[in-house]
Amino acid sequence: MMSVETPSITKTLRYRHLVIAVLIVLFALGLRYAVLSQRVAHDPSLYPVPGTDNYGYLQQAQEIFTGEFPRAEPFYFHPGPAYVFNGIYRLLGTQDLLPLLNVLVLIDALTCGLLILAGWVLMQRIWGGYLAGIVYAVYPVALFYATTTLIAPLAGFLLAAFLAFVLWQREQLTLWRTVLLGIVAGGIAIHRLNLAPIVGLYVLWLFVLPISWQKKIVHSAIYSLLIVAIIAPFTYHNFQTSGGDFIPVATTGSLEIYMGNNRDSAGRHSYTLAHQNLEIDYMAGLQRDFQVAPEHAWGLFAYKFALFWSGVEPGNNVTFDRAREATPILDNNPIRFHWLGIIGLFGLAALWRRDKQMALFLGVTVGWICFGYVLVFAFGRIRFPAVMPLVLLSSYGLVAIVEHIRKREWSVIKHYALPVLSIALLYVFVNWALDGPRLPFERTYASLPAGAVTTNAQFDNVTLVGWRTFPEVAGWSDVENGWIDAGQTYTVELFWQINEPTDIKYGFFLAFVVDDVRYDGIDYLLGAVSFPEQTTDEWRTGQIYGEIVSIRIDDDVPMGRSGEIRLGVNYRVEDDGMLVGVPLPNGDAFLGLPPLAVYYDALENSADPTNTNEPIATFGDRIQLLNATISDTADAGETISMPFTWQALDNITQDYRLFIHVMDGDTLVTQADTFPISHLFTSNWRVGDIHLDTIDLNLPTEAGSYEIYIGLYNDFERLSVDSAEDNRVLLKTIIIE
Repeated sequence: MMSVETPSITKTLRYRHLVIAVLIVLFALGLRYAVLSQRVAHDPSLYPVPGTDNYGYLQQAQEIFTGEFPRAEPFYFHPGPAYVFNGIYRLLGTQDLLPLLNVLVLIDALTCGLLILAGWVLMQRIWGGYLAGIVYAVYPVALFYATTTLIAPLAGFLLAAFLAFVLWQREQLTLWRTVLLGIVAGGIAIHRLNLAPIVGLYVLWLFVLPISWQKKIVHSAIYSLLIVAIIAPFTYHNFQTSGGDFIPVATTGSLEIYMGNNRDSAGRHSYTLAHQNLEIDYMAGLQRDFQVAPEHAWGLFAYKFALFWSGVEPGNNVTFDRAREATPILDNNPIRFHWLGIIGLFGLAALWRRDKQMALFLGVTVGWICFGYVLVFAFGRIRFPAVMPLVLLSSYGLVAIVEHIRKREWSVIKHYALPVLSIALLYVFVNWALDGPRLPFERTYASLPAGAVTTNAQFDNVTLVGWRTFPEVAGWSDVENGWIDAGQTYTVELFWQINEPTDIKYGFFLAFVVDDVRYDGIDYLLGAVSFPEQTTDEWRTGQIYGEIVSIRIDDDVPMGRSGEIRLGVNYRVEDDGMLVGVPLPNGDAFLGLPPLAVYYDALENSADPTNTNEPIATFGDRIQLLNATISDTADAGETISMPFTWQALDNITQDYRLFIHVMDGDTLVTQADTFPISHLFTSNWRVGDIHLDTIDLNLPTEAGSYEIYIGLYNDFERLSVDSAEDNRVLLKTIIIE
C-alpha cells in the first residue's frame, strides 16, 4: 500500500515532471478547443438566448461598462461570473462571444494542472498526479462545460484550486498559500453560494494540523478576513437595495429550494402549479408542502440522491446530451459521472485506510456537494463541482489497485469487502430509483382517504371520486370554514378515476366565479399537476389518482360576497384543437364545490364601532343580531326597508335563511324569506366580522297593531334563540295606520 512517510512530494519534483504536467494541460486545452470548434459548426445551443441564465451573465458583464449593473436591487444571479466576464472583455478588448469562450476553455484546461498538483500531494505519486489530470482532461462533461458561459467551469477551477492548495498546505504551511486560499474561497462564494460551506473546511483543517495555536489563529484570521472582504461589497449592495435584508450574495437560494422540492416538483427545473400559486414565503411554503405530501418529499430527496450518483446529466436551456448530439468528440466518449462515483468511492475507502484526515476532508467535500444537489433541483451543473474531488479519489483508487497488485497484497481484499458491497448496494438503489421512475411515488389511492368528501361525479369516462381540503394546515384552514383572505390560495385535493382505458387526455378547470364572472382559476391536463406526470391515457382502471390543486385568489375579486367554486372536465380534439366540454349526466357543465367568500383583512361592511347596545338576540350560540331598525308606525300596504346588523360568533357550517313573520295574534298576516345578507351565505361569514344588509318587508294592508318576529332556519330546523320556545324572537310591535 502507498506509504505516508514522504512528507513533501512537491520538493522532489523535477523539470521533466513539470514538462509532462504542462503537456497534459496542453492536451486538455486542445481537446476543449476541438469541442468548441465542433459546437461552433454544428450546435446552435452554443449561443445563449435571451431569458437564460448564461445569457444573463453575459448581459450583466456588458452592463458593467455602461453602469447599468449592478442594478438598484439585490443580486438575483451570483455576481461572480459577470465580473469575471467583464474582466475578460477588458483584457481582450472585445465583447464577442467566441474570444470569451476561448479564455474559458483555457481556464478549464488549467483546472487539469491544479488537479495534477492536488494528485501529487494526495497520492504521493508523480504518476498519480498525471492520472488525475488525464482523467479530468478527457472527462466529456468537463469538455462540455468548458465551452459554455455558465458558472460551472469557473466554479470547477476555483474548487480545484481550493483543494490543491489546502492539500499542499498540509505538506508545509505558508502564509502566501493562506492568502491565496482566502481569495479563492471568496471567489467560490460569489460564484456558487451552495459551495461556500466547503470553504470552512480549511479552518477546521488548520485546527487539526500539528502547528502552534498562534499559527492556527493567524492563518484562520487572515483567511476569514479575505473571504469577508471579497463578499462584503455584494452583501452591502444587497443590504442597501433590499431595505436592510441580510443577503450574503444572491437571492436565488430559497427560490431554487422551493422549485426543486415543492409538492408538485419532479426534482428538476420546472415552474409547477404549486410554485405558480405560492402566496407565502418559499421556506414556509415548502414546510406546508412537506406537511401535506411527506411521501413525495422523501421520495424526491431519494430520487435526487440516486440521480446524483447516476450517469444522467440533467439540464434545461444548456444540456450536455443536446450538445453531445452535435459534437462527435463528446458523443464518442463513453465516460460518465457514475464511473467517477464508483471508482471514487472505492478510492475514498482506500484513502480511509491510509489517511483518515484526508479521507474526511475529501469525503465531506463530495458529501456537501451531494447534499446541495439534493437540496435544490437536479442540474448537471450543480453536481459538476463534485467532479474535482471525485477525480482525485478515482485516481487514488486506481493507484491503490495498481499498488496492491504490484505488491501482491491479496489479503487486503477482505478489508474492501464492506466498502465494495456498500457501493454495489448504492448503485442497485440508483438503478431501481431511476427505473420508471419509481421515485417519488405516485400520489395514488386504493380508496378515498379519511376526511374526503365523496362525489362520484362522472364526466364521460372520467369520474371525480371525491375531494378534500386541508383544515389542519395553517394558511389553508380558512377554506374549511368557507372564507379566504384576498391573496391566499384556495387548495383542494381532487381524487379522479377512469372508468375504462382511454386514449383521450382529459383536462379540467377549477375556477372561482362570482355572479357568473370567472375571476381566478386554472386549466390543466388531468394527471399533469403532480409528479410524476401521468395523463389520463396512461391511467390504470381501479386506481384513484390524487392531485393537490391551488388557485391563488387575487384582490380584484368582489369582497365579502359568496362565490362559486366550479369544477369541470374537457378534452381537446386532435384534428382541429377545439376544446370540448364534458357535461355531467344531468347536463350540467360543471360541478359546484362548497361556496367561498373572499375578504380583505378588514371587511368594508363594518358596523358603527361606537354602537355599544346589547345584542338583540343570539341564535344557536353562533350568530348575533346586533341591530335592526324598524319604525314604530307605518302606512298600510307600505314596503319598508329594515337594516340588519349581524355578527358570527363561531364558525357557521350551514347556510341559514332569515324568516320575518308579521303576526296578528296567532295569525300570520305577511312574511319575508331571504338570506340574512343577500350576497353572502352564512357558511361564508368570517368569525368576528360585522355584516350589514337591508331587507324589504311588505306590510299588511289593514290598519292595526302587529308583532314582527324573526328567526333563522335551514332545511332541517330553526336555530334556537335565547329562551323562545318557537325559536323566533319578537323584534318589534308596529302600528299600521
